[in-house]
Amino acid sequence: MQTMKRAVFFFLSAALFALCARAEVLPSKVYVVANSDDPDSLAIADFYASARGIPKGNIVGLPMPKAGKISKAEYFEKIENPLVAELAKRGALKAVKLGGREPSGREIYSYVSHDIGFLVLCRGVPWGVNPSPNSPAPNPPKSFSDAASVDSEISGRFVSSKSFAGFVKNPLFNNYSWAMTPSITGTIPVARLDGVSRADVEASVRNALEAEKKGVRGRVYIDESKREKTGDKWLSAAGKILSAAGFDVSENTEPRLFGFADRMDAPAFYFGWYAFNPAGYFADKNFKFPAGASALHIFSFSAANMRDRNSWTPAFTAEGASATFGNVYEPYLGGTHYPHVYVLALARGMSAGEAATAAMPFLSWQGVFVGDPMFKPFKTDLKKQMENIDAGEIDELSQYSVIRMVNSISKKGGARAAFDYASKYVGKMPDAALLWKLAQLAAADKNTSASEQLARDALSRDIYSKVSDRGLAFEICAYLIPLSQQSRVAARGSLERLAGLSEDGEYLVAVARLAKELSKREELGGELAGVVKRADAYAAQKAMEREKNAKK
Repeated sequence: MQTMKRAVFFFLSAALFALCARAEVLPSKVYVVANSDDPDSLAIADFYASARGIPKGNIVGLPMPKAGKISKAEYFEKIENPLVAELAKRGALKAVKLGGREPSGREIYSYVSHDIGFLVLCRGVPWGVNPSPNSPAPNPPKSFSDAASVDSEISGRFVSSKSFAGFVKNPLFNNYSWAMTPSITGTIPVARLDGVSRADVEASVRNALEAEKKGVRGRVYIDESKREKTGDKWLSAAGKILSAAGFDVSENTEPRLFGFADRMDAPAFYFGWYAFNPAGYFADKNFKFPAGASALHIFSFSAANMRDRNSWTPAFTAEGASATFGNVYEPYLGGTHYPHVYVLALARGMSAGEAATAAMPFLSWQGVFVGDPMFKPFKTDLKKQMENIDAGEIDELSQYSVIRMVNSISKKGGARAAFDYASKYVGKMPDAALLWKLAQLAAADKNTSASEQLARDALSRDIYSKVSDRGLAFEICAYLIPLSQQSRVAARGSLERLAGLSEDGEYLVAVARLAKELSKREELGGELAGVVKRADAYAAQKAMEREKNAKK
């Protein structure tokens, strides 16, 4: 709780935010590791080095297995031992080779220091180290498997002498002023550029670069699980931190995930748990994050297969997230990335890679950070974003900068002042979300007629072509249906448009739910009546499947 209060304080004070900002990691201190037997891996390394101005001499190509998960022996023989030797040869790492090997296969060194800002592992570098045959059965807190992510093993290589069963504490956890501490503690900050395809990886980096230039813009989505209080508290704290920064926050406090009936437009930050596979919006291949998005779904095996589009971490990357997280095996809740610590680190001016390192309590464990570690989400602040808008630099995300400013004004000057400010930008940019914000402000000011009109205007905008925008239409329809006849006409027209956009069963249920609300006031008929029938049939089938599975 104290961490959360400190986070809110730092975001509320722009001056302190600036004072806490850290110097950017120098490109000359970043080393990019590729699998020299994988052309895509080498291409990604070259692409990233060019994008970030990293010297080509900092690309380390090593022949590696092509499997995503490898044995402990392969890890030492093909990755860690040759990588340590190469980094020492290039002067990035100072360590004295003492000769001989530990029983595990690790070459013995006496660590002195390192000069590595980040070690970036490119797609093609294996991501998991399989448990050894004699690894203890996981039985926390008495014993832990020696399985780990490649990334975390490398990061903790020189932290301390330890057995491979279990983990070591991360000296940089909850640490927001590194200075020389990575080198002092022996921690090597590691990030991964990985995903289902090379195109996904490169798009993620481009999105990060765009967001640095234009600012991270959008909304925040907090998806609690109600499975366990600790995880929900972390998520809620992250939402409060970002709310204090002016972002609109949608918080789902039900056990289910966000569904199609919920908003998911412009998710600049998504933090949630606990589902086995992506569902709803995140299972739709047409769904995309806005540039610079951070996305985390707490799940034990979210990065178990970085080529599987049906797993959380690679799905997020495929959908354009610039920073995401995952676990290659079972980390247990306390061994996952802490979302509120990540957000607080960003508030202190850290890059996404630094923040991800600060958010991970353990090394030599299961976690991976996937994304451009040099990416600084708040490099272009809200003031600069508004200056760009006023200078005519406008795109589909500009309205979210205005909304963020509106939230700040509303806290200080009230709904009326915020309404007057926002009204100046209507019609000057894609503005459906802005109009809905204005409708909510008008409602707060008890101006119902203006609120209804603004909501109807929002429904007339294009919030149908993009998968992520449709939840906004659902939310507005739910508001309008109980109101006037004119508003019900607008809602009906919107629902009819929504009804023809997908045959996904869960999506149809979302349309049908609002159609049934509308039917309480007027007869449906036509397309909406058909949707209700199809949705009811789908729901009945699912109920039968659940009943059948329960009997097994």
